[in-house]
Amino acid sequence: MARDPDPEPAAALARAALSALRRRRYDAPRGLYGRRRLNRFVYATLWPHANAWAASVAVGALEPGLLPSPVAAAASLAFYRAGRAERPAGLDSSVVPPLGRGGTRYYDDNAWIALAALRHAAVTPEPALVRLAGELADFVASGWAENPALARPGGIFWREVPEQRGRNTCANAPAAALFAALGLLGDVAAGTFAARVYAWTRDALCTSAGLYADRIDPDGRREETIWSYNQGAMVGAGVLLAELTGEAAYLNDAVGTAQAALARYEDVEHLAAEPPAFAAVFFRNLFALGARRADPRYAACARSWIAAVARTQLSPGGLVGAGDQVNATAAFAEVAALLAGAPPGP
Repeated sequence: MARDPDPEPAAALARAALSALRRRRYDAPRGLYGRRRLNRFVYATLWPHANAWAASVAVGALEPGLLPSPVAAAASLAFYRAGRAERPAGLDSSVVPPLGRGGTRYYDDNAWIALAALRHAAVTPEPALVRLAGELADFVASGWAENPALARPGGIFWREVPEQRGRNTCANAPAAALFAALGLLGDVAAGTFAARVYAWTRDALCTSAGLYADRIDPDGRREETIWSYNQGAMVGAGVLLAELTGEAAYLNDAVGTAQAALARYEDVEHLAAEPPAFAAVFFRNLFALGARRADPRYAACARSWIAAVARTQLSPGGLVGAGDQVNATAAFAEVAALLAGAPPGP
């Protein structure tokens, strides 16, 4: 997919958003994002941290001086890693003591972090980032629900705790993408597992319209809400599996989902009403598909979304949104960077 004919306005928006995020929501010595309250930082949870990392890589690919050190980026994750003895070791959803209380481990959060690590490694080759992604993938795989008592056995749970053990598209789609990406790096077992996760997700969660429902509960009831990031993540998984296997069916699936999603979000205000981080996942994967099957509507939709968010959510200080400004500002920076020509990725 070609970038904008005049990428500089988008590049300027990306730089400005990332600069505002680092200036106002970043604790540089620790490499953590958050918000200062009185004399201390309250740190962001792992999901915003993953999106801020993805945004830093996207903007840094355009302007290398803004690319974080891969060593420092990996080191910041130690603040989310509790000293558990069990393996595989995943990351907590919140920073652990003494900076915070830690929290439940989510399989989707760990997949998003691992994907950000692989995108960083693609821009700045660093074996430690690939090893990190592999370690987190082991934890994600441990969430596979091979339990015959479940409706539609299989799939990866959303989180580790026994309550609300739904198997969500937001856990399985990025997991399929993660394992496919590792397969492309030579991990044959990961590539095989990617195909298994992808097939389960299509079977259990794909609707008749070619879009993906939110989750399936243990009793088989399905939450039918359609979120943009679920569509994007399955598009990205299909793109990577097509590259890994050479099977056109995966790419055809991705195109079908992208077309159905574009029809849904033709009115960009509908997309702008979702959390901006959802839109960032949607567009990073649409652009990855566009690099293989060009479609000018992907960039057109992204431009419309940037304009809508800038009009309604961009503050004079450069941050986006009124709530989770780390997640929202990172999303805005990443989509602007994609429009300016940053390399897309899942």
